Amino acid sequence: MKRLVTLHGNTLQDILKKQALRTKETRYVHRLHCVLLVDQGHGCAEVAHWFGETPRTIQRWVRAYTQAGADALCDDARTGRPSRLTRSQLDALRSYLSRPPSEAGYDRDNWDSNLVQNYLAEKINVRFSVRQCQRLLKSMRPHVSSPPTRRGNLTGHKA
Repeated sequence: MKRLVTLHGNTLQDILKKQALRTKETRYVHRLHCVLLVDQGHGCAEVAHWFGETPRTIQRWVRAYTQAGADALCDDARTGRPSRLTRSQLDALRSYLSRPPSEAGYDRDNWDSNLVQNYLAEKINVRFSVRQCQRLLKSMRPHVSSPPTRRGNLTGHKA
């Protein structure tokens, strides 16, 4: 039988793999499903081929399941990269961002990513990219007062 392909050129295996990796719950069910197939008599290599995994990955999941049960197939906490700012530096930044930039010695009305970048370099001696400063601003957004924005009405004219 000819392999089924979607309109965008993806195989069903590609779609299944993408969907299986979306959330921690779907990743858990995907792993459990693979272990079940091995338990039903299919080989690790065969299951790996079907789901686009490596045989070694399937073997690890089977071993984890046999040693510790289904809970062993759950994701571990994903902590990510450690922050380059200490808790006290983050608190200080949050405090500064809650006030106008003029109080920190800047001739501006509102904080933006470039200003945060300059502040971090000058006051804390830490260099961040503008994009990382955008992320910092967004994460602290409830504490930062942003300027009111003007939106056009439905006809495209400014209100």
